[in-house]
Amino acid sequence: MSPVPAGPSSSLPAVTVALVSDTFSPGTIFSDEHPEGPQFSSPRTATGRERWSFVTFADGSGGELDYDVPLNGEFSDLTAQFEFHWRAPRTLAVRLHDLHVM
Repeated sequence: MSPVPAGPSSSLPAVTVALVSDTFSPGTIFSDEHPEGPQFSSPRTATGRERWSFVTFADGSGGELDYDVPLNGEFSDLTAQFEFHWRAPRTLAVRLHDLHVM
């Protein structure tokens, strides 16, 4: 299955697109429901329940965000984990730590 990224996702690194495509490969429930493959969607127009959680690091150095990624127009089981680290006053570094299915 070859995903067809739409909109902002077209700028995603190839490794990210390949990871998502492999996660929802043929034979999965997702691929049965979406034979066109996974396509990243805007959270503004996605249907379903938007789920996220944010935890602040105890030492105050930043935090971690878990966010359910919208695919094919609806929020999915694919979770993106981001880390935020303060680098200077009013300056945060953001890192995509992991993508996985919860």
